[in-house]
Amino acid sequence: MSRWLYYLLGLAVIAPLIDLIWGPQQVTAIFIFSAIGLIPLAGLIGRATEDLEYHVGPIAGGLLNASFGNAPEIIIGIFAIQHGLITVVKASITGSIISNSLLVLVTCCERSRAYSINKRRYCSNYAPCLCYVSRLARVSCSF
Repeated sequence: MSRWLYYLLGLAVIAPLIDLIWGPQQVTAIFIFSAIGLIPLAGLIGRATEDLEYHVGPIAGGLLNASFGNAPEIIIGIFAIQHGLITVVKASITGSIISNSLLVLVTCCERSRAYSINKRRYCSNYAPCLCYVSRLARVSCSF
């Protein structure tokens, strides 16, 4: 991770200061500073789980990486439940499931396509896979 990204962590400290100085009416500024401040934090979590994987092994490291990869949903869920925003928690978890499913599904489809291109034959599993991906994306956008 680039060294200049560490400076963005300071923006996560500026967000509460904006709330204290100008009050909650500056919601957009607070959100922007908080969101930009989370970018290097995600990189640090990724690096920490990779370093931990070196010591605990690939299976436990993969489990830790998958668990910490969903940390934003857990954080959003905790704060939203405290404020009684159950629909936000449902939407966050649903979005996470759909995005992870699409990512894995598209990756599998591309792998099968690359395999069929190398063999110079048509892979009949590729077309239904893409239909499923487009259908899942269309259904997720309708919510």
